[in-house]
Amino acid sequence: MSRQKASAWAAAVFASAFSACSLVSLEPLGIDTEPAIDGELVPAEGPVRVAFSIEPQRSSVERAFKLSSAAGSSAGDFRWSGRELAFYPVPPLKKGYRWTLSVIGNIKTSDDRAFDVSKTVSFYAASSASLLTLDSFSPPRAATVTTTEILSFAFSRAIDRSLFRRSFGLSPSTDYDLAWSADGKTATVAPKLRWATLMTYVWQIKAELADENGLGLARAYDGAFVVQAEGAVPSVVSVRPAVFSNGSFSPLSVGLDQLGYRDAIYLSFNEELTRESVAEAIKLTPTVKGRVLQDGPRNFAFVPEESYVARTRYKLSVLSSVADLAGNTMSEDYLDWFSPRVADLEVARAYIAGGPAISDFGDAYSYAFSPQISDGAALIALEFSSPIVDAGQRDRIVTLETCTSLFPASLSPALKSAQWVNPARLELTFAGFSSSSPVETFYYKFLVPGGASGISDGAGGTMERDLWFVMYTR
Repeated sequence: MSRQKASAWAAAVFASAFSACSLVSLEPLGIDTEPAIDGELVPAEGPVRVAFSIEPQRSSVERAFKLSSAAGSSAGDFRWSGRELAFYPVPPLKKGYRWTLSVIGNIKTSDDRAFDVSKTVSFYAASSASLLTLDSFSPPRAATVTTTEILSFAFSRAIDRSLFRRSFGLSPSTDYDLAWSADGKTATVAPKLRWATLMTYVWQIKAELADENGLGLARAYDGAFVVQAEGAVPSVVSVRPAVFSNGSFSPLSVGLDQLGYRDAIYLSFNEELTRESVAEAIKLTPTVKGRVLQDGPRNFAFVPEESYVARTRYKLSVLSSVADLAGNTMSEDYLDWFSPRVADLEVARAYIAGGPAISDFGDAYSYAFSPQISDGAALIALEFSSPIVDAGQRDRIVTLETCTSLFPASLSPALKSAQWVNPARLELTFAGFSSSSPVETFYYKFLVPGGASGISDGAGGTMERDLWFVMYTR
């Protein structure tokens, strides 16, 4: 075979081998960029541009394109004009950062040739000035501080103050006051009240913070501190009853078992406390409505707005959340159990139609009486074990007591009149009793309701259970 024929054969074989696939061109693919050289400035809004000497397949270019910095990669919009790509970052690039534009990978041209390319160039967004830094802060990391410690953050340049609260975080979250130095470089953070003692706080300043010219923070910063209040922890010194009258307290030198039905519970502590923490810490079980008043820096009182109840054992809890002015809290809850000095209310005696005193009640006893002939009326008198001191309760007792027909079925007697002879004696006249006959006896039940919803003396005294007795007419 001649040299000329061999050359033509080789060319034909080469062409045949690559006729069904993309050609890998040995010719360079020209790529120009804006910015063209390292260190140029580019507006934060862009664009950056990439132009090709050969019309590229745009999707392959977009896959190979990347814009990145220490702040991360940038997303944005691709806009094409012929062989030139313009990239607009969204959101705008962080000012002051050094960004790298790279086109690295396999790019195909419009005539289906493929090129492995690697093109990079670095530039600054808007400014080549150094990034903002946090030069110092206090307290230092892991420091132990008091409950009123002020945090201080000194930056390399004046800060865009509108960004600080969005960029600064505290955990656990705490309301704080923010102040700035005259030059705008130093921020101070102080708790509105105080830091919680025995608590670890973590702070963070995000990289979104920027200076007055919009140049960003070089990186995020964080730190932590531990709060340990100074001084002794608060404790309960004494708990006792107190009479509250005309806006002043008269503490008694007795235990809570001598607590009257509306007496205050008077608490003394070893040091000055915050009223808010004491008010939230005092609990009574069962619940009694009331309020907490302060009587000097170390004394507080729970003043009931309703009566304590007879035959009830209460638990007083003072939770350990009680705090002194430095934020110290009690080491443990204070607990006390007591039964107030509230007398049981009882019906000592009853009288029917002027008959003898009755002191035995219930279903084992029944009592005979003769009603008046004219209207079938009879007077029932009750004598209580203690006076009914509250006029409203006396009126209520009249409405609660009932007299009903038991057997045979007939109309129940109706209340005709009621009179309190004295605070301990009530006389009720019912009309409508039916006289019995040799062949038929009429029975009636008289009921005085007890329990929590029954009668009360207005001083916390109630009857433990219902009292009733059965009567029959002659």
